[in-house]
Amino acid sequence: MNIFITGGSGFIALQLIDFLIDSGHRVTAVDALPMPRNIENEALTFILADTTEPGQWQEAIRST
Repeated sequence: MNIFITGGSGFIALQLIDFLIDSGHRVTAVDALPMPRNIENEALTFILADTTEPGQWQEAIRST
């Protein structure tokens, strides 16, 4: 399953991302803040963006 998460650099989101990837899912996460730790996994796509503004993150929703 492809899963899209906003607030992707937050504490709960980081735990959720680890769980989802370990469960075999692909995750696209977006946040206005950079990831606090490096998650190197082909199943994760991180987009640094402000979701209150139009941008690349909107295209990611369409393709997720």
